[in-house]
Amino acid sequence: MTFIKFSLLAVVLMLAVCSIPVQGQTCKDTEFKCKSGSCIPNTWRCDGDADCVDGSDEDVNICSSPTTCKDVEFKCGSGKCVPKQWTCDGENDCPDGSDEDVNICSRQTTCKAIEFRCGSGQCVPNTWSCDGEKDCPDGSDEDANICNPESRCEDTQFKCNSSGSCVSMNRTCDGQKDCPDGSDEVADICAESRCEDTQFKCNSSGSCVSMNRTCDGQKDCPDGSDEVADICAESRCEDTQLKCNSSGSCVSMNRTCDGQKDCPDGSDEVADICAESRCEDTQFKCNSSGSCVSMNRTCDGQKDCPDGSDEVADICAESRCEDTQFKCNSSGSCVSMNRTCDGQKDCPDGSDEVADICEILVFSPLHVVSWL
Repeated sequence: MTFIKFSLLAVVLMLAVCSIPVQGQTCKDTEFKCKSGSCIPNTWRCDGDADCVDGSDEDVNICSSPTTCKDVEFKCGSGKCVPKQWTCDGENDCPDGSDEDVNICSRQTTCKAIEFRCGSGQCVPNTWSCDGEKDCPDGSDEDANICNPESRCEDTQFKCNSSGSCVSMNRTCDGQKDCPDGSDEVADICAESRCEDTQFKCNSSGSCVSMNRTCDGQKDCPDGSDEVADICAESRCEDTQLKCNSSGSCVSMNRTCDGQKDCPDGSDEVADICAESRCEDTQFKCNSSGSCVSMNRTCDGQKDCPDGSDEVADICAESRCEDTQFKCNSSGSCVSMNRTCDGQKDCPDGSDEVADICEILVFSPLHVVSWL
């Protein structure tokens, strides 16, 4: 708004400087006529800023004279009109700050049933009072007399000890201090708390964590009791999960025998387990580890199996390449026709760059060599 107003004022000043003012000029009903003859919006009059070149829009005789504001507007001490909803909102909208005058706000503001009325007249949500944060300009929402230990919280809320503020029961004993004094996480209180059937109760703090987060290798309880071996040894994994040996944590079967250790002890990659695992029809089973890799990643010159068995010559010699691929001589791996005869050896033996082959492939409709 300030930028727009500044731009419009710049235009007014240019017109005032570059043209001879016409004293008889007629302004619109929504405009104020400066003594210089130029016109400015009525809302700019008596707003504390001189918008007329001669400053006549802020003349004390004009601004001190009675001004009529609309029913939906508040009249500032300076005579300026501002929307009524801007009064007693904690922001000075009148140049003299009269829209936030304590005497006015304290007698005219009516708050909703779900709101707290500040001493200065502003309204804030009830949940903001006695929460340890001053939301009222005068801090009355945190007044000790209001937030004393005798104040009452809802049945679904916990009352903090020192401040008397209320926090949701769901936020107690969760390892996060929501009360200013941390009384929502005190061991005595949390020890008495009850967790849901789908939750695990931590030993020392009594806080609750989801059962899905127990025995997963990550400590969610402050004391790490959700990862204790005794508890995890008794835990049961889903049919689609593998139970790790030492920790008892569960990992997805899709993440076993893939060359990556997901169990803390690496038991998801043990050769005995992987040797018994079965790969999909579209996968290749590595020899030593038994892990599965995509058939598309076999015989491509890159070792995806820990033992490199996906690139063994005997296997690759039997493999068949697509019509748009070239089969390397020694390894039998497949590379794209677009990568043959391009000056870069993609086959381990460099057979994709042999002169005899390139002389043939240069005229192939599937291959174009731009450097010949």
